[in-house]
Amino acid sequence: MAQPAARPAGTLTADGPAPASDGAARVASPAASGAAAGAGPAPLGWRRAAVLAALAAAVLALLVAAAVPAVRVLGGWSRASDRSAAVAAARQETLNLTTVSFRTADRDVRRMLDGATGAFREQFDQRAKPFLDTVREARVESTGSIADAGVQSTGADTVTVLVAATAQVSNAAGPGATPRDYRLRLVVRHEAGRWLVADVSFVP
Repeated sequence: MAQPAARPAGTLTADGPAPASDGAARVASPAASGAAAGAGPAPLGWRRAAVLAALAAAVLALLVAAAVPAVRVLGGWSRASDRSAAVAAARQETLNLTTVSFRTADRDVRRMLDGATGAFREQFDQRAKPFLDTVREARVESTGSIADAGVQSTGADTVTVLVAATAQVSNAAGPGATPRDYRLRLVVRHEAGRWLVADVSFVP
């Protein structure tokens, strides 16, 4: 993994959060990161290694397949209450994405889908079964927490939010939980009275 960046994790700047300590470009998801980092000194069987590699690829696709660059727009969602609600939705969905357990995986995925919309939700829904299978087989446990979050820009019906998060990740292949840092850009859309996440991408 890459060496930690000089700026502390969770620091938000005009260009987005400081880079993740383990390299955002190389992180797929809490579950994928835990699977990759948790391997102990004993070699993994070919089947387990293949499964964990598939998890990394699948969850990375879930997060960035529908990603589009955020465009800074001065738009309609300028009221403090609207912006706060959008940030709260982004924070919650980040927690949903970084908190998963093989014991409660079905419920965890339903929670992720409930906070999503559009192409992002469709992508996630299509990959839910292989994701669930791998989480259970690898016995993944991931607990997320939010370090910082703030509005980057607003649009006609969206608010773009930057979130810095950390997850404690473990799986059957490793001796214990390992911290993983994430820097995410979430596009939150107002639909039917709710703020829902329409897009997620990593901040380099």
